[in-house]
Amino acid sequence: MLTEEELIRNRNVDAVRYFGELAVTNVVVSLNGVETACKVEGSYTFDASGETVGGKRVVGYYTEELGANGEWTNKKWNNGTEYTYTEATANGKTIRLTWSGPRPGMMIIVW
Repeated sequence: MLTEEELIRNRNVDAVRYFGELAVTNVVVSLNGVETACKVEGSYTFDASGETVGGKRVVGYYTEELGANGEWTNKKWNNGTEYTYTEATANGKTIRLTWSGPRPGMMIIVW
């Protein structure tokens, strides 16, 4: 008899094989308008160092949570080119990670 975890893994494999997408997703990564669904088990560090968005290097990212109504909520800006998703602390939430170049707006440089 298969455990619940083994059944979930088998469902994911079949969903990818037959339908081209994951049955269970907990991270959606967006770079230059292309979204990639991922299933992280345990923890994983996503790294965008060396990537560009609109011709500018990635300097940060937005995170959003998938709400009960299927809409992305709680959009937050973070500096850096790495994001670590940890399944144990995510409390079952699906996160969208959107890599970004410099935030739009005015920049003041003081010498």
